[in-house]
Amino acid sequence: MTYFTDKARDLLMALEGGVTGDQLRRFFHPGAVQVEHPSRVVPAGRTRALDAMLEASIAGARAFESQRYDIQNTIAVENRVAVQLRWSGVLAQRLGDLEAGDVLQADVAMFLTYDDAGRILRQESYDCYPA
Repeated sequence: MTYFTDKARDLLMALEGGVTGDQLRRFFHPGAVQVEHPSRVVPAGRTRALDAMLEASIAGARAFESQRYDIQNTIAVENRVAVQLRWSGVLAQRLGDLEAGDVLQADVAMFLTYDDAGRILRQESYDCYPA
């Protein structure tokens, strides 16, 4: 594994452990950007700056009792890491036609670009939610 792959795993373990908001700030460069490509959950996709990302992590933690990130593969080239993973979250509240306690899953391709200090400059993801 590389330094940056370890950093990616550290972020995912923190998220899985329930870390949210400003406690996540240490993983990101102050100018970090998150890009979510269109999916069933975010049909138009979205791009967020760091503060909006951190706020969204708090809202996401309220929506789920727990989250799991099962890493299936990682590839690192220089300061970039590609992560293939299966995400699952146990809903804490109703979401569309799903009830609290139901499990939502997605196959995710995540691409992280790091600065020299090991902070994420760009997080880009493609989330595929099964029908």
